Amino acid sequence: MSNVQSLIAHLESSRAGTLFKRVDEVRSMLVKWVSVFLVFVAVGFYFAQDLINFLKIPLADALPGQAQVLHFTGPLEVMMAYMKVAFVAAFLLALPLGFFQIWRFMISAFPERDHRLTIPFFVSSLLLFGLGVIFCYFVMLPVGLKWLVGFGGDQADAIITVGEYVDMLVFMIIAFGLAFQLPLVIILVERLGLVQEVTLKKHRGGILVGILTAAAVIAPSPDPMSQVALAIPMYLMFEAALLVIGRMKRQKPQST
Repeated sequence: MSNVQSLIAHLESSRAGTLFKRVDEVRSMLVKWVSVFLVFVAVGFYFAQDLINFLKIPLADALPGQAQVLHFTGPLEVMMAYMKVAFVAAFLLALPLGFFQIWRFMISAFPERDHRLTIPFFVSSLLLFGLGVIFCYFVMLPVGLKWLVGFGGDQADAIITVGEYVDMLVFMIIAFGLAFQLPLVIILVERLGLVQEVTLKKHRGGILVGILTAAAVIAPSPDPMSQVALAIPMYLMFEAALLVIGRMKRQKPQST
């Protein structure tokens, strides 16, 4: 009996040691990432004016031939806008390190034979996030801003504050980056057995309605053109995810 008790005590101490080790790993990861993030925040704040000028380019496309001046209505508005731009720029710059740390932390939970499969997953996630940001900045923002600014027509002049403009851009950039994770989410839930490939194909219509609804929420303007412009790449990514799932299933018998 004492041998059994000693074995249980040994297992419990091993689990506790493993838990403390994992907690220490998480703490070390957070310290490293936050340190890098804060450095990028300082750099981003130093170049905040240049970053805002860069972010004003879609506004210049929406207001051709007009002075693209951003206004402020409070003494702290410009400072807060600078801070938001610096934080978002720092987050985007530190994102690759965060993805790498998460991958290295989670890889131990996968069998060694699946390690090579996790690398393209995390790399694809990072690339898709960047693709979403690029699509937002170069495609959706010019179209959406042109519609929103031109909606008033000749009845009113546009007075855009720096705080509102930065808030909108921050929301749009993050939202599009996350929206472009759709194919990876679909592949992951299928691989985990939460949904079957046949079910996804069978409910294409419902998924398309969901994509259109999400596009209506995320799109910078309520005009149908902006919503369709976002819904099309999202639906194409859904179909691409189905192709990847099918290819992975066809390759699975060959690897066993």
